[in-house]
Amino acid sequence: MHDLEKRRELQLILLREGFTQEDARRMAAEWAVDDAMLDAWHERSRHLPERQIVPPGTVDLVDLKTKREEAADEAGEARYYENQVLLSQQMAESFSVPEMPLAVLQALLDVLEAGGIERLSAMDNIIKVVEGLRKIRQT
Repeated sequence: MHDLEKRRELQLILLREGFTQEDARRMAAEWAVDDAMLDAWHERSRHLPERQIVPPGTVDLVDLKTKREEAADEAGEARYYENQVLLSQQMAESFSVPEMPLAVLQALLDVLEAGGIERLSAMDNIIKVVEGLRKIRQT
């Protein structure tokens, strides 16, 4: 197989792996390609749906879907961090430092209970998480 054919094959594999047309095109051009690598990638991606290479500038529906999903994920992550900052500000304004641990745990238990988790079960889960974090911190 010639180098150009190998790069095209790699590009098709990368598309199957979920990379965008642009990323697959760039990576296929930049990476060193050999038969062993192609065989390994083929084996890994054989269960994934095939995609076609489209010319640069052509709209690819899979790419559009991927970009929308990435944008939604980024927006959700931004909202999460905004909420985290807002919560931190409200906690600092509402409670003194000595009051905060109990207030936070009480609020957490209330939210979990409202979400349908039994209070004692929630407390057990919190204890397990805290113990796990303590172990991580000690290592």
